[in-house]
Amino acid sequence: MASDWEFAKWNNETQEGYVRMATAEALRNDAYARDSEAFRRGLIPFLDGNQWCVLLGANLQEGIAGFGDTPATACKAFDKAWYTPALQEAKDGR
Repeated sequence: MASDWEFAKWNNETQEGYVRMATAEALRNDAYARDSEAFRRGLIPFLDGNQWCVLLGANLQEGIAGFGDTPATACKAFDKAWYTPALQEAKDGR
């Protein structure tokens, strides 16, 4: 029989899975999010504290991330971060 800890862990993982599925479905229905780089790359926003986060990479220091109050605003912030370095390098003449 599973211990209380094992049940709690399973329950949290199951709930997290449902949240990820619902978030992915909501993004599929959001016109902007469907055109987002995050969506094209198969990234799914997740809750990080009180904000939604889209992360490409192992961590915030090495990757590209966007945060927002909703999954769609996190995708918009990710797109801004995705395109900003290339635009900045072009402005700097690199």
